[in-house]
Amino acid sequence: MVHTSLMPDDVAHRADTATRSGARERVLRAAIDELTEVGSERASLRSIARRVGITHQGIAHYFPDRTSLFTEIAVNGFEELVRRSRRALEPAEVPMPIGTPVAALGQVYVEFARDRPAQFGLMFGSGLVDRHAEALTDARQRMWKLLLAVVSAECEKGWGAGVEPRILAVACWGSAHGLATLERVEGDALPRSTGSEDVLQLITHAVGHR
Repeated sequence: MVHTSLMPDDVAHRADTATRSGARERVLRAAIDELTEVGSERASLRSIARRVGITHQGIAHYFPDRTSLFTEIAVNGFEELVRRSRRALEPAEVPMPIGTPVAALGQVYVEFARDRPAQFGLMFGSGLVDRHAEALTDARQRMWKLLLAVVSAECEKGWGAGVEPRILAVACWGSAHGLATLERVEGDALPRSTGSEDVLQLITHAVGHR
């Protein structure tokens, strides 16, 4: 048996990489907290740096500029949205009615927008991020693929009134996004008697019938 061991330089390199990764994550978390409290337009690198305990120039070691930091926050948003969505789809003790998983994804979407409005805003249509960044495109695609897979699975069970799954998935995303946006922009003007969960359940029920 051949035993291998790390050279001192290798150990130091790994330790440095771990330290940088941890510091980068702290900057990212601080930036998300800053966005949540003051919004994307008022968030500054100086304020974010103060939260981490470094100078604002120190942020450049991990993110070269504000755009790259905000783009990473948008990527993080999609990753968190996918994680929450997968948790919502975990097998229940009692089988869910047909179409319910689609409504569950929509509810997770609306709740995410409610919990993290500024981050949600960066994820869609913001001029503060690099919308063509590969990492952001990939993260958005992972969310889309999860939604399409769930819609396709429900269609195979007879849900969807015979509509092509890809078209249904776009409609479902649009419905959830519309509800999330309405709640963010016109929350006080919406009827209080009907919540987003009720609306999403109604939509999925209606779509499930010819």
